[in-house]
Amino acid sequence: MSNELNIESNTKQETKKCPRCGKILPLDRFRIVQKRDAKPYIRSECRDCEAEYAKEYMALKKEQMDVFDENIEIVYERKYKEIHLARILDLAQTGLDLPLMGEDEIFVQLMQYPGSWLSNYGRMIRKSYNKYRLLKGNGTKNGLSYTVREHICEDGKWISTDKHIDVTSAVIETFIVNPDVASNTRIWHRGDKGSDYYYRNLYPVTSDQYSIIRDHYKRTGEDSEEYILKVMNDIRFKPEDWARKAFRPTLCGVGYHGCSDVDTDSEAYVKWKNMIERCYNQNSLQYAPQYTDCTVCDEWLNFSNFRFWYETHKYGSRPLSLDKDILLKGNTVYCPECCSLVPKDINLLMISTTGKDRHGLPIGVYAVKRRKGKFRAEMNAYGKIIKIGTYGSPEEAFQHYKEYKETFIKKIAEERKGQITFPVYNAMMNWEVEITD
Repeated sequence: MSNELNIESNTKQETKKCPRCGKILPLDRFRIVQKRDAKPYIRSECRDCEAEYAKEYMALKKEQMDVFDENIEIVYERKYKEIHLARILDLAQTGLDLPLMGEDEIFVQLMQYPGSWLSNYGRMIRKSYNKYRLLKGNGTKNGLSYTVREHICEDGKWISTDKHIDVTSAVIETFIVNPDVASNTRIWHRGDKGSDYYYRNLYPVTSDQYSIIRDHYKRTGEDSEEYILKVMNDIRFKPEDWARKAFRPTLCGVGYHGCSDVDTDSEAYVKWKNMIERCYNQNSLQYAPQYTDCTVCDEWLNFSNFRFWYETHKYGSRPLSLDKDILLKGNTVYCPECCSLVPKDINLLMISTTGKDRHGLPIGVYAVKRRKGKFRAEMNAYGKIIKIGTYGSPEEAFQHYKEYKETFIKKIAEERKGQITFPVYNAMMNWEVEITD
């Protein structure tokens, strides 16, 4: 026998009066509540009144969510990434007759996918067989995606496979500073236009923040940047473990944890700490002045963001070094777009100096003290000095150094295929030593 029949038999009645609407209704118009280890009972209000009350309650809650503290502290600000000029594609060299979607449209190289450039409007150009073409993209239920080439090493050979990347996520990663990469799993499109991929109209937010913004927009038609930032900064809509103190700079006056679960002995934290100190610790800069002009991007001043990147990019069992300028030669900014994890010995191989005073001579060239007018070319490989030869001019010595080192780097790249990523391999195979290094 059902609970409803039990209740009906116990109450000896077929109808009930709702105190909210005053109607006398059959019992099946009232909800029966069954709680664990307790007898079922009939709700006093009818189902219609319950539903109406729930609707009014939710409307009130939503109105309350639109009310923000006038003194709300803006911890998360809207920031855009600084793009290295070397990553911007010169459209004049592509041979494409390509009208721009806006005066500010640029195509930026995706360092992890050689031969691919993404626009801040969500368009993509790819180069293959020395020919550039604008990709059409693939429509999915979640939006637009592009197919890029990803390379993996199998049995000492690079195998090319297709990989689909979501346009919205790729635009966020390339152009927008994401204040909380781990928690911001949703992206709000201004005006709720899922087909708009312009970077200034995209906002990385948490699932709760997305729901608040969406509901507000449906009710009011308004989703200004001011409103979105208030939602992002309101404590009511932050992750449960959020703490203001985690955003106070504690390392060199610039680095902050961004989370509460910090293991200071972890690989990720040690790498992050060394990176920050390398750029901002004055004592460290005295011993390594080559880092004087180096900086860390806004996104990676937050340890939580760096940890997310590190844990998704580390590979193998060998110790890995964080390198900032193999993928983009001359880069001075530690950032997720240009950095790579490489075996320590390869990182040392790519360093541009032997550590000796060059006395104004080209890299790899040293004057022979006991032989006036003679210049020696030598290279540092894995802590060992390789003497290449002695020559009659600095330029001649440099040319031999250049040829030797470029050949040496290519040789190591081929030998270490399975131990490095394809972008690093590709960079090593195309590495050029310049006299200005």
